[in-house]
Amino acid sequence: MTIGAFRAVGGYDETFSHNEDAELDARLTDQGFHIYLTGETYVTYYPRESATALFRQYFNIGRGRARNLLRHRRNTKPRHLVLAVVAPAVCLFLLAPLDGILALSALAWALLCLGYGALLGYWQRDACAAAAGVAAMAMQAGWSFGFFHTLLAELSQSRGAILSKFSQKSAPGRVAP
Repeated sequence: MTIGAFRAVGGYDETFSHNEDAELDARLTDQGFHIYLTGETYVTYYPRESATALFRQYFNIGRGRARNLLRHRRNTKPRHLVLAVVAPAVCLFLLAPLDGILALSALAWALLCLGYGALLGYWQRDACAAAAGVAAMAMQAGWSFGFFHTLLAELSQSRGAILSKFSQKSAPGRVAP
């Protein structure tokens, strides 16, 4: 991307706190620009200090992805849809006292994450690598809950706006145009 392309689409949307790069990419491609990736660019990443902080980071990333989906109605990939099932699975787990089968999807997900972390730790002979399963759970759950938080908030706002318009049109003593 050139600075000219960046300026042509108005730069970053500053209302996005997360996932603003994907939102910019959507506008660039809408205008016919191309996105090129390179392995020659170096990035320094500072890991979060706790699983809670990692969850919070990915919660915000999930919110940004949902905003992109709502704004551009595209660019959702199968991996996003797979991640989206984590929050409902965790919510079903909370209902497990009603019926144990409701816990199965969340337990399967947790075992996959933790199992992969354990295998990674074994393969690398590194106990810290085994914690990758916990990190994956924090990232995936945070993303999924953030994604649904934004989708449900938008649905609620849209529903409220529709109900408000409906109640204004049908208010007693008022004639609709």
